[in-house]
Amino acid sequence: MPVKPAAIYSVATDPNYSSGPAIGNPTKSATVSATEGFFPGTAIAAEEHNYLFNITGQWTAWLLAGTSLPVIDTTVVERDAFGRVELAILQLGNTAATLSPLIADSNPGQPAGDPTAIFSNSVGGACISSTNNGAEPCVGATNSGDGPGVLGVSAGFNSAGVLGVSSAVNASVGVRGNAQNAAAIGVLGNGFVDAGSLPAVSGICNCDDGVGVFGQVATAAAGVLASAVTGDSTISPDATGVRGLSSGGYAVVCQADTSSPLRSSLRLVPQDDDPTIGLNGDEYHNSLGYRRIFADSLWRSVSTQAGNSVRQFVENAGPVPIPLAPTTVATASLGLNNQPLVVGDLEIMVEFDPAWGVSGAGVVQDLRATLRDTTAGVDVWTEIVALPDGLALVPVRSFTRTVSYTIPAAGARSFELIVERTGGGTDATVQNVVLKVTGVF
Repeated sequence: MPVKPAAIYSVATDPNYSSGPAIGNPTKSATVSATEGFFPGTAIAAEEHNYLFNITGQWTAWLLAGTSLPVIDTTVVERDAFGRVELAILQLGNTAATLSPLIADSNPGQPAGDPTAIFSNSVGGACISSTNNGAEPCVGATNSGDGPGVLGVSAGFNSAGVLGVSSAVNASVGVRGNAQNAAAIGVLGNGFVDAGSLPAVSGICNCDDGVGVFGQVATAAAGVLASAVTGDSTISPDATGVRGLSSGGYAVVCQADTSSPLRSSLRLVPQDDDPTIGLNGDEYHNSLGYRRIFADSLWRSVSTQAGNSVRQFVENAGPVPIPLAPTTVATASLGLNNQPLVVGDLEIMVEFDPAWGVSGAGVVQDLRATLRDTTAGVDVWTEIVALPDGLALVPVRSFTRTVSYTIPAAGARSFELIVERTGGGTDATVQNVVLKVTGVF
């Protein structure tokens, strides 16, 4: 590179003469013709020479002030001995040019692995700020080799290698990864190998109804094997594929179609036998068709039926006087938290001990026992129970009957056991009444 001259000159810097024959007059005059210059045979005034040489001197001073350093001044931009230019501010583009405003390429002689461009910030702001109002990305990075398109390295405590922030106004995505073929992965996080290391990918929710990590099946053609989020621990014989943690709320919520669903919100893929390791709270579905849970150090089967489990057990020790009129001796109600949710069969058992209210009541009399579905207003069954002569309040026999009854509709339901004496002048009694209802089968 040529050596920069170090000399400058200054001519006629005073505005007026302070000596000589023209004291007090201007030292410079711009009367020279801008189009024709000086004319032959015409004397050139000293002021005209001074005008031109003064301008030339100012230019030499400005050229000498040129530098490759980032000075905040109007100077000529120079390169140093390495061909380097340092600028305080560089603004490119916004012209009619057809090429990209900035093109940077690596130098063949720079050390291998060195970046093409280096950006740093020591005042707390971003090293690079990029904005765009179109559909194309603000920053595009394409790597035709095996390396990543973008590498973000976190070096500070709780810092992020890559941080994506969505719009504060519009529905947007902070970070999105698109896989372009069947073997590709849109976003991959590789955790550190040490035990107890933080997760490779973390999603954090900061509002009461937000989402930390969201996975979506974006095609209606997807089948049962498609999944929005997959946790895979198949490479390890005892690792957990997906773990949900909570300190008070739900750790895992499963929600499918709530109206006429095609599939259930949760499925346990059947296994052929009890797992060799069990912890309280474990459960699985056996491939033979029944559920198993691990409780109190044992694998136990869970009772399954087509309907829902309801049960009501009513006892009345009595004695209950039975006059010549229908008398309700027991009522079993299937109501809140214990009502049939589906139509099916109930198993109803009736049991009581009949007796006379006084000794030697006379000839054999009859008691009519009726089981009534009071909700439907129908009798499930009616039966005559003979009452022979006996001692006062001493049962002469025990009556038991169990029946299967198909309920006409789901919902809350009540049953009554009604007993009536059919003749005679002395009241009978019933004791030890039991009315038991179970189902739905």
